Amino acid sequence: MHTLPVVIVAHRKRELVRRCLASLYAHAGELTLDVWVVDNCSGEGTAEMVRACFPQVHLLENAAPQGFGANNNQVLRQFLAQGRDGYVLLLNDDTEVLPGALETLCRFLDAHPRAGAAGCRLLFPDGSLQRSTQAEPTLLREAVRAQPLLRRLTASPLFHTLARRLLRRLFPKAAEAFWDHDHVRAVPSVMAACVLVRLAALRQTGLFDERFIMYFEDCDLFYRMRLAGWEIMFTPEAAVIHHLGASTGQRQHRRVANQMLVEWYRSLIYFCTKHYSPAYTLAMRAAVAANFALLLPYEAVRLLFIPRAAPDAARALRVYSAILRIALSPTPPPSP
Repeated sequence: MHTLPVVIVAHRKRELVRRCLASLYAHAGELTLDVWVVDNCSGEGTAEMVRACFPQVHLLENAAPQGFGANNNQVLRQFLAQGRDGYVLLLNDDTEVLPGALETLCRFLDAHPRAGAAGCRLLFPDGSLQRSTQAEPTLLREAVRAQPLLRRLTASPLFHTLARRLLRRLFPKAAEAFWDHDHVRAVPSVMAACVLVRLAALRQTGLFDERFIMYFEDCDLFYRMRLAGWEIMFTPEAAVIHHLGASTGQRQHRRVANQMLVEWYRSLIYFCTKHYSPAYTLAMRAAVAANFALLLPYEAVRLLFIPRAAPDAARALRVYSAILRIALSPTPPPSP
């Protein structure tokens, strides 16, 4: 079997990193693991824990925080400079590898030589399915995502049933998120929470674009791979648990969640600017701007006339105004 390099970026939450590493080594099977952890100024004693509990791990410690792509690129550049071949596993620090997943992914890429990357099923801790693949952004999907009432509708089981039956025919790209994840297929992009990447594909298409601080860097990478003739594949035969949002703290800290929403739209606009026509990018900017411009009066009323809602409304006004500025600026503003 393979020697499998693994790259994990540690943001925070020492216990999550420990559980991730423990699951890796517990379920390596016949693989020889070459694990690299990039400590992105995580604090909480994460680096000390890695040294003490997993001395075989290569540990890199950042002097200042970097984005997801830049962190992974630190290690990937070394692999390419060394002329390594084979595969590399990119793994979030808030995942837990399940039995057989690593060997299954390696066998899958062995059997699909035109696949530049392969993703697996991502599961919530209760075993339910997460969205494990993604398509490039579309005007329709972003219009739905930005509106609270439409978001609640699209989260319902009834909508998912209708989406599978209707959106798949009417809007194939918009329906990408609603398929059952029950069979092998080529997809536009897989989630980088757990993805096995062929180093030959990286050597041809380049590494992550480091202008993406957070979000869409995986979509951009796999988009470029597909343009170069590689396939991006999904297999349901391998699975990992993903504690979604746990390592970034977005569930516990509203400030973090708000900043991540701003970064999401910053990256969305950059992706469109990079890959889409000027006309389509302008339409996307207009759609995002219109959506958040419509939300501003609602939050202003809450701020002025509903005292108990004022703190949330003030935060929302700051976030929505920042997104509006991003949508209306000639070029994506630099990340703060």
